[in-house]
Amino acid sequence: MHGYKTKVKLFQTDAAGKLFFSNLFMIAHECYENYFYDNQIKISDIIRKKKFLISIVHAEADYVRPIFNDEILFVLMEAEKIGNRSYTLNFNIKKQNGKQAAKVTTVHVTSDYSSGKSIVIPKDVKRIISKLSS
Repeated sequence: MHGYKTKVKLFQTDAAGKLFFSNLFMIAHECYENYFYDNQIKISDIIRKKKFLISIVHAEADYVRPIFNDEILFVLMEAEKIGNRSYTLNFNIKKQNGKQAAKVTTVHVTSDYSSGKSIVIPKDVKRIISKLSS
């Protein structure tokens, strides 16, 4: 499991000051990127090397409570399933008072950069994703 703390910024909200729905995915992805960097894997390096890609092929979100501008959120990321070519991550998003605000699930597939065909998850990626299993 990996924890990430963030604050909801004004630009992430709608006219009512509530988190705009698509920005929930952005917060989950920030947590994901942060985890890679904490484990010495730069996503920018993966992209520049052009050997493989990690694509999100499915994403879903459940909203439990409204999330407002300036609220502090705690994101807990956990691996639900790790296969040979894909993995599923769950992001439980809680408010500062500990109440769940939302849940995001993403499915990631690794593929060859040139051909686009799915490939076995590279060892360094699988190693750090495996650390997210309960």
